[in-house]
Amino acid sequence: VYLSYQGDLVDLETGDLLVLDHPIINEYYKAALKERIFENLYYAGEEVKQKLDYAKQQHDHFKIKALGIVNMPNFQDLYTTWVLNRKQQYNRYYNYWHTNVFHQNFHLVPEVR
Repeated sequence: VYLSYQGDLVDLETGDLLVLDHPIINEYYKAALKERIFENLYYAGEEVKQKLDYAKQQHDHFKIKALGIVNMPNFQDLYTTWVLNRKQQYNRYYNYWHTNVFHQNFHLVPEVR
């Protein structure tokens, strides 16, 4: 079963921006907010360089995890992958003599030169 739901992240009645609520994505939001706060403190002259570096590492870590949830392939990508895998398995097991590298150049009758 493949479900694809697409929509605007805006409330139709009030026009307010909606935020995706997921535990992993919420961690990404928190890490991005912390990084921005430490960045502003650093530019204001505070001694928070180590905390800023740590916040950047956390932000990058949670960004990768969040993108793993958000970036789902569409149906055409999944279908193309399935077709290619199907052809590869067919050639490997049922069409063996035409696709095997060692047997492609093998001839029953030697060529005369």
